[in-house]
Amino acid sequence: MWDKDRNMTIEKYTGVRSSYGHNAALKEHLASMLEGTSERYVFDWNYWITITMGRNPSVELAEDILYKTHHRIDNRILKHSGKSTMYADERSEWILFPEKDSGNGLHYHGFIKLNVRPNLGNAYENEWSWMRTAFANTLSKFDDLIEPSRRIDFRIYERRVRTSDRLKMVFYTMKELGSRDTFHDIDHDFDNFAHLIISKKHWKTGPLHRSRSATKLEDIPVRPNKVIHTPLTAAMGS
Repeated sequence: MWDKDRNMTIEKYTGVRSSYGHNAALKEHLASMLEGTSERYVFDWNYWITITMGRNPSVELAEDILYKTHHRIDNRILKHSGKSTMYADERSEWILFPEKDSGNGLHYHGFIKLNVRPNLGNAYENEWSWMRTAFANTLSKFDDLIEPSRRIDFRIYERRVRTSDRLKMVFYTMKELGSRDTFHDIDHDFDNFAHLIISKKHWKTGPLHRSRSATKLEDIPVRPNKVIHTPLTAAMGS
């Protein structure tokens, strides 16, 4: 499950177990990694976020939005860091878990690790406030791509010292992941694990340059793991 650089490699489990056993084992490992109890690797996250994408959005469209949001957030951090370049290993790392509810709403629960921290200056009381504003400003730009009557919503929580709070967040996030193999499924055609996002692995995040990297949504390169054409591509000319 881990390569020589200690990166998670989910595909190595393919075909090794039954679908249910595979998903259960992966779910258990991911939970231990996020809780900080794994003996092999700990994902030392700083923020827990839930992003609501509305009803029946294309999963490819949702991932386009998340990918461009990741690019914009990192670019914003870079511009508030005093650095001229954010190297690949300095990009923020995201792990995002999709979930569909009974009304066909699509949510992503995720954990964010910052490898470069923004300089807050005098405008923000704390980093959480800075992050919340960064997400609010960025996600609002995608509202008209979801539904005319709705907007993309989110909640972001800072990691706290209290272990019980962290564990509650982790298990809430994991509760639906991998449940498609049981009779409790909401959507038998939606595989949570197939759409799990690990930014470093799936988005092949490279460096950002303060003076050269794209800031406009339409100029952000297409995500490396994109497989089909979506309305976002046409709308943004990418």
